[in-house]
Amino acid sequence: MNYYLNVFFTAVFTFEMLVKIIGLGLHDYLDDAMNIFDGIIVILSLTETFSSEESNGVSVLRGFRLMRIFKLMRTWESLRKVM
Repeated sequence: MNYYLNVFFTAVFTFEMLVKIIGLGLHDYLDDAMNIFDGIIVILSLTETFSSEESNGVSVLRGFRLMRIFKLMRTWESLRKVM
């Protein structure tokens, strides 16, 4: 179950990153420190997802999953402002 949730959220955050890059352009995307942070998390998550499919061991990159919580909290905060 954890594996499927990891893949799902990695896909969602990857899609968000790609939409932002297309919408803002690469230069403007990289001007924001939070976008760089998000990009690093997405790249590390993609690396972990594709490299550990056959391995059940604890990955060093799993600690970075916790950083997704900060990203979600940032997104929810902006959603609260819109509502």
